[in-house]
Amino acid sequence: MKQIRLSYKHQQWFWGYLFIFPAMLGFFLFMLYPMLSGILISFTKWSGFGAQEWAGTANYVKMFNDKHFIKAVWNTIYYTLGILSIGVPLALILAMFLNQKFLKGRNILPSCNKYDGSRFYALEMVIEYESRAR
Repeated sequence: MKQIRLSYKHQQWFWGYLFIFPAMLGFFLFMLYPMLSGILISFTKWSGFGAQEWAGTANYVKMFNDKHFIKAVWNTIYYTLGILSIGVPLALILAMFLNQKFLKGRNILPSCNKYDGSRFYALEMVIEYESRAR
């Protein structure tokens, strides 16, 4: 049996595709296929069991006419814009302040990342509960 010799360039391509194959397989199986099947299912009337019945765009018409859906979309937009317009500039200002050379003890703050964030969340919840109780 005759062996096939690949050029250096083709060997690099072969090994590159071989190493990327598992990631691509995972992407197609666990990301692309569920997305496409979800889009297809959204055009059907189906409870998850039994036969699927084609509904066309009726599900989307029903969704966009629902007042709760519209409210949820607006809440998401407001929340996102609020976080982006307030949180990001504050984080950048804090980062610039902590990066100054004259600041004593500036190496203490990164050590706060070692603690569990749920403690701070619990403290926030207690403060919010106490403020509502008054």
